[in-house]
Amino acid sequence: METLSSVACSAISLSPFAPASAIFGAVVFLVKTAKGVSEAYDLIEKLFDQLGDFAVRVVQYSKGTSPDLETKLVLVLKCLLEILAHSEKIIKDGRAKKFLKQLFLEKDETINALLEKLAKLQEGEQRQVNAENYAIQQDHLRRTILDWISSTNFPTQLSDFIARKEEGTGSWFLDAPKFKNWIQGSKQTLFCPGMPGAGKTMIAAIAINHLSRPTPNKANAVAYIFCNYKTQADQNATTLLAAVLRQLVQARPSIPEAVSRLHEYHSCRGTRPSLEEISTTLKTVVMDYSSVYLVVDALDECPDKDGTRGRLLAKISDLQKEAGSDLHLMVTSRFIPEIEEKFKEAPRLEVRASNEDVRKFVAGQMDRLPKFVRRDEELKDLVQDRIAQAVDGM
Repeated sequence: METLSSVACSAISLSPFAPASAIFGAVVFLVKTAKGVSEAYDLIEKLFDQLGDFAVRVVQYSKGTSPDLETKLVLVLKCLLEILAHSEKIIKDGRAKKFLKQLFLEKDETINALLEKLAKLQEGEQRQVNAENYAIQQDHLRRTILDWISSTNFPTQLSDFIARKEEGTGSWFLDAPKFKNWIQGSKQTLFCPGMPGAGKTMIAAIAINHLSRPTPNKANAVAYIFCNYKTQADQNATTLLAAVLRQLVQARPSIPEAVSRLHEYHSCRGTRPSLEEISTTLKTVVMDYSSVYLVVDALDECPDKDGTRGRLLAKISDLQKEAGSDLHLMVTSRFIPEIEEKFKEAPRLEVRASNEDVRKFVAGQMDRLPKFVRRDEELKDLVQDRIAQAVDGM
């Protein structure tokens, strides 16, 4: 009996719910009041079986619950409190043995009604727990599959680029008719060449950020690739297209069946999907969207000696030609004859550092200049004008 009282007291200290103290306090009172009534021990043990296991669940729930589950727990706790309050009242009246016998012979109508209510509430609690456990398992599986598809994290790079952007820069590109036509057309390609240092990557990031803003049409998707000569060893046609596949899958509420099958097939064998498998799966996922906007930045930094650039463009071209898909492709690059030849039929929008963008950028850096410059408005304007002239589109 002392052990049961101790267990109940421990549950009080561990419970995150305010009503729990009163509930387990009532349990302790019930146990201590019944001491010396040896015939009631078995009945009390049954009472703990019916009510006491909630202590274990409370301890587990204290690690974190959803608002829906918390609501159900409050109702369960309220019902438990009603049961124990009724029990306590009878015990205080000196009718412990009679009450316990009535309770377990199911003759106390009030307790019976409360126990039926408790059973229904606990069923609802269990359904909620099952649903949340399933959701947790599915979320874990989702993250596992996404990481398996590709470990390349282009979204983090995008965030870094946007964090360095000065407010208002790049609006000339977003307002350009060729860019707007590229967005509104079907299966459009837009080639955006520029000199080194012209800000091609920043313009690509601004375009991606613009395309990614919330819109009523959730059937559209955005994916992007940042080619980088420093990571050429890790950037081949397969890994780059896999990164695109991950982004498109991540934008969906659930993992597409084609992707699940691909993961299941290779994960149990410890193998990786081929370029053809990635490409085929990507076609299936692309066709699930009304439109997909794909931005490839710095194509000139994509390795060409091993054929990576050619294979990448060929697979993207196949995606554009696929019936039922609407893939919009935007590419930035330096002026490389081989690349220009590839896009000679596509609309061209050259990336240049506009004077207005340069002025905004310099204005954002004024705090780094000496105080005598920051205090002189005319001198600040002169600095902005001269730097803008010196940049000349670079």
